[in-house]
Amino acid sequence: MQKNLEQAIKYLAGTLKSFTYYPSGHPTVIQPIEMSLKILRPFLAEKGQLVLAVLDKTLVIDRQPFYRTHPAIEELIQRMEERGIQGFTFKNGITSQELIQLFQLLLEEPHTLEKKGGIDAELRARRISHIATKKLTITEEKIEQKAKKIYSDARGVILEIMKQSRLGNVPRAKEAIEIVQSMSELILADKNALLGLTMIQDHDEYTFNHCVNVGILSLALGDTLKLQGKTLNDVGLAGFLHDVGKTYIPRETVTKPGKLGEQEWEVMKKHPLYSSEIVCQMEGMSERAITIVLYHHTQYNLKGYPSLTKGKEQPPGSRVVAIADCYDSMTTLRPYQRRFDPKETLEIMMKMVGKHFDPKFFKAFIKTLGIYPIGTLVRLDTNEVGLVVRINPDDPNRPTVKILYDPEGRELKEPQEVSLTELDAHTGSPQRSIVTTVDSVTQGLIDVSPHF
Repeated sequence: MQKNLEQAIKYLAGTLKSFTYYPSGHPTVIQPIEMSLKILRPFLAEKGQLVLAVLDKTLVIDRQPFYRTHPAIEELIQRMEERGIQGFTFKNGITSQELIQLFQLLLEEPHTLEKKGGIDAELRARRISHIATKKLTITEEKIEQKAKKIYSDARGVILEIMKQSRLGNVPRAKEAIEIVQSMSELILADKNALLGLTMIQDHDEYTFNHCVNVGILSLALGDTLKLQGKTLNDVGLAGFLHDVGKTYIPRETVTKPGKLGEQEWEVMKKHPLYSSEIVCQMEGMSERAITIVLYHHTQYNLKGYPSLTKGKEQPPGSRVVAIADCYDSMTTLRPYQRRFDPKETLEIMMKMVGKHFDPKFFKAFIKTLGIYPIGTLVRLDTNEVGLVVRINPDDPNRPTVKILYDPEGRELKEPQEVSLTELDAHTGSPQRSIVTTVDSVTQGLIDVSPHF
């Protein structure tokens, strides 16, 4: 679908260029608009709207960056930026005439448009009801920089919350709510950026990283499940705070490098209850977030802790957090556990579907992460070894990878980022394809953290 949307925007951008040479009723103008609408209408009928935005001089279509350059696209970006337009929302029912009028406005000089009250005023004056300007809540920093700052801030917030819990104080909720809101906004803009950071390995800060990671993964899965607004944020908040109750459990039990004894395990199983009690006391927390935290270790078959009686069901948000929690735990290296490869983790978790995990939610999780999730080490048909750094929703078999080792097995001083969709100029075939994932022994020797 993303590829189709990009093609639709190419048509529209090309039409904008044509306006400088042909009148609005000319076939050269009308035809690409109609071709674009033919692609957009099914999407709009299903989702209701499409957001087209500019972030750091990059076009973002339906929350996915469009990195491939094209003169017409570059002109569209330039005209939007010169007129102070961060984005547009195209709504279901949009007509070719409305698009034509939008292009006419974009062709007006910025100062002329400003004298008329700006593009919003002109859209209203022309009774264009299916196009509206969109203000972005994310700053114009590069997405990667924004993601790293949010991740760092989130780790600081959860560290302080746990510190206050250990001291017997009620933690402040304000910072947690704000940081999860920021995470949610970035997930909606480009989930790849934050998902990549969940692969950072920091043994000393595992507990804090884990809480941040589960919050991010919960938001990403929630977005795939089409959760929105407060519902999505509550799921992310619950994922972020799901383990705060471990501050009530002896540290030596939580960090024990080996299997827990029976009594230790009984104590450990109380942490969802402790977590929910702490979250309940934090001002501004919803009942939904509290409930999600309480049942994040309850299984889809009602077993787990706490278990549920027949006739009840694990709350939907808890099913989201349960999947995110398990995935991050398995893909993290700890003293008592090797790090499982992301793809291997999904294969193991697949065997738990129907018992531990909701089948529908897990299917959405695979869609969220792709066949080769971010952080997967892959061997290519060129014999190069690469790290998956960005998923490709249009073709899960062709993500973006960062080449770490050349065909002879030598580590590159400067890793090369390539899209597996790139074609050979002579044959028209893909330049590189994934052959297999890298074996677990080799994975254990490669620290992927510096590459995110």
